[in-house]
Amino acid sequence: MLNKILIFSLALFASDLKLVDVKKQDFSFLIEMPYTHSDRCFLRTEAAEALVRAQKVFQMTGNRLKLLECYVPEIVGKKTLSDRKKKGIGFDFETYFNRAGAVAVSLVDGQGRELIFPGTSYSGKKQRFSSLQEAKAAQANVVKLRAVMKREGFEAYPQVPWFFVYQGSKEWPFLNIPFSEIP
Repeated sequence: MLNKILIFSLALFASDLKLVDVKKQDFSFLIEMPYTHSDRCFLRTEAAEALVRAQKVFQMTGNRLKLLECYVPEIVGKKTLSDRKKKGIGFDFETYFNRAGAVAVSLVDGQGRELIFPGTSYSGKKQRFSSLQEAKAAQANVVKLRAVMKREGFEAYPQVPWFFVYQGSKEWPFLNIPFSEIP
């Protein structure tokens, strides 16, 4: 274990970055990562701090963020992308998860029910609405989510409502640190 911590520390020191477990920063996050099956959400410090600020804004409205995907080691990310593309749901942004500056999120209400969004869900399902009112509510949810995330430094990916990249993270190095080696 000491070797893993030393290797992890050296890798972070060499690349001048620090990974933070977002859940340890704010326990109010719901985490449900179906592709990595992890209960930890790692991001670089600046992205993690911005996500915590966004969470605090949503909490004031009675909502909170549900984290669907965060940092993924490069080797895991390549397999996940390959698997998703086979299902027709892979996107070019998948590699941003390997840089620890991207998140896939959803919003939940005070009872933990996921708010609806237009378009394709994170799991690849196309959303269908039974009324114009429901469709308008879904669009309002996207506007609210994107406004808060943008204010905290995240750029929305235009094709899907749930994916955000932290400012500058597109230039960050790829990481291949296994979850088991992150203290």
